[in-house]
Amino acid sequence: MTSNHASAKLQPESHTFRQFKAIFSHPHRFIESNNPYVNPKTGELRRTRGGKLKPDWRTETKYGIRPRVLLERFNDAVDLIGLSFSSTTKYFCGDIDITSSIHPAHNESGFKKWLNALEDIGLVRPVIIQSSFSGGLHVYFFFEEAIGTFNLACAVEGITKDYKIKIKSGELELFPNTKSYGKYYKGLKLPLQPMTGSYVVDSDYQPLTNDIDTFLNMAAMTAKSQDLVALKAACKKYGYTVRLERCSRGKGSIKRFEADLMKSIQRDFTGAGQTNDLLLDIGCYGVVFRRLDEEREIEALTDYIEETITNLDGYEEHCNHKHEIRRRCRDVAKSSQSQYWAVGKRRKRQGVFKDNFDKFLSGVENGNQAKAARAIQRLETTLAYIEKAGMAIPNTATEFIKLIIKTSQQLFELGIGKATLYKKANTPIWKTAFAELLAAQAATTTPAEAAIAPVVNQEIDEPVEQVEDVPETPAKNAETPVKSKEFRPLLKKTKTESLKPLQNKDSSDLVLYGGFGEGVASDSKNLKKASSLSVTPSPDLSLEPLELDSESHESQQQRSQNFKPILKPQKSDPTISTVNLSTASIARPRLKSEHQENLSIARQQREQTYLSQMEQLHHEINALEAQRLTPEYQSIAKAYFVAIRRILGIGENTPARGTPSPPT
Repeated sequence: MTSNHASAKLQPESHTFRQFKAIFSHPHRFIESNNPYVNPKTGELRRTRGGKLKPDWRTETKYGIRPRVLLERFNDAVDLIGLSFSSTTKYFCGDIDITSSIHPAHNESGFKKWLNALEDIGLVRPVIIQSSFSGGLHVYFFFEEAIGTFNLACAVEGITKDYKIKIKSGELELFPNTKSYGKYYKGLKLPLQPMTGSYVVDSDYQPLTNDIDTFLNMAAMTAKSQDLVALKAACKKYGYTVRLERCSRGKGSIKRFEADLMKSIQRDFTGAGQTNDLLLDIGCYGVVFRRLDEEREIEALTDYIEETITNLDGYEEHCNHKHEIRRRCRDVAKSSQSQYWAVGKRRKRQGVFKDNFDKFLSGVENGNQAKAARAIQRLETTLAYIEKAGMAIPNTATEFIKLIIKTSQQLFELGIGKATLYKKANTPIWKTAFAELLAAQAATTTPAEAAIAPVVNQEIDEPVEQVEDVPETPAKNAETPVKSKEFRPLLKKTKTESLKPLQNKDSSDLVLYGGFGEGVASDSKNLKKASSLSVTPSPDLSLEPLELDSESHESQQQRSQNFKPILKPQKSDPTISTVNLSTASIARPRLKSEHQENLSIARQQREQTYLSQMEQLHHEINALEAQRLTPEYQSIAKAYFVAIRRILGIGENTPARGTPSPPT
């Protein structure tokens, strides 16, 4: 017998844990207890004298358990943890107590009889485990796709009762169970928790292993063997039967309702003013009991109403709508289909009667509680979507609330109010999720990713104006916005003057045409130093002629000493030094950044690197494009394309949509 201490623990973010979460996933109303077989002080197994120790289970109703908390509680031998069911499930489990009359230790034929009964509805291959040291069994059936929980419970319970097998606590319990309105699905202890006596058993019902990977592999293999077609058909059949039976209980007896309608219809016409009442009763009967509730059956329902009312005694004598009876019957048919539905089917109107078979509403007793329950469901679904989608988590709770509201509106076209989020019962849900998501995001973000990347060659779309250094001279506004690295001051259009080629410009001119020079001189020494540099411009660079003012060349040279552009309209700054640019052919204003006056050396180096990379990239692209146009490339590509089309079975006459690149 394998030691239970040797079971491998579930690891976070492991493939095993992801498989486990895909099956056991419902976080709400989980059950918890101390492990009665473990001493909480020493962490060792307690010695028992053959007696059965029962856990003291408690249901947590205030919040759902988070995946990481579930993982920690599962691996902790001191605690026991169990989960309930949502509206769909990927497994079913039968709990057979050691004292049950169908336990294979006492009655193997009875146990086989129950398995054969389940096989009739498509549950073919089980995974059987010993649930605890007491020797009870949990019989699991897994599915490849999710099945409706309530219908599945109805099918298993129905077939079990058909085979005359008792369903009760201590004998045989079914999970999920066919719960009543206002109740919840029972929670079930998770399998193979450490130091609980839980093992996968062999064909002789002897403990085989408590390895969780083996259990999940068996679950995946057996899920492929289940007959889902037969199972879905049985779920639909037994689910309909249970709903019909429950609708027939108490004051709302479906038989009494049918009898009352028939009495009203069979009384015939006894006087004037009875047409509307009779039409409504006939329409209700046709929808509910003749099951003409689908929109495509509107004509059949209209025919039924018209035929019934025209055949009643007294119709010719007392009905005052004979001239429009067909139209009236059709109107009543439409109204009846919107107000009623066939017996046993899902309701069409909201809030008509309590119906927990269609939607899970936690503890609902009135409309306010139903609204609150739906809000919690939207919140949980929204948080799960944010985590699954890997959305960026903001650093503040206020921004995270905005993210929740926005995501909820996208998913449900309905947001979640802040008042709802800050309610006492709801605050722990999103605050816990916020803390975990923020911590996970911080753990996965490296310092390099978190650092702010420097902005290279960023375009500046803000307007630029020329400002004189002399305080008393007002600044002039630029007529057009200026982008970084492409500044050209535009003055009034009176006279045009062509610029000299770029090769004839000194290095101080580069600040006008790209900004990749050695910087702008701030005094006469720097200007001379910059003028001595040799510049080799790119052959692809061309200049547009600038239209200058009609003032004299000398006046422009004098003004060029005082004008400088700034990135944001500001008042003139008398502290900015001027530069004598008398050697330039036109005014060469300097760029004044919002944060710095001169380009730093580091930024100039980054710009030079960026420019070199772009030039190299263009050369590579041009080389590849030239290679693609060669006859050798075209012939090879055509041969590959013909081979691919032959493999895909496409006709040779089908025109190609493009020429693929051959592999290198």
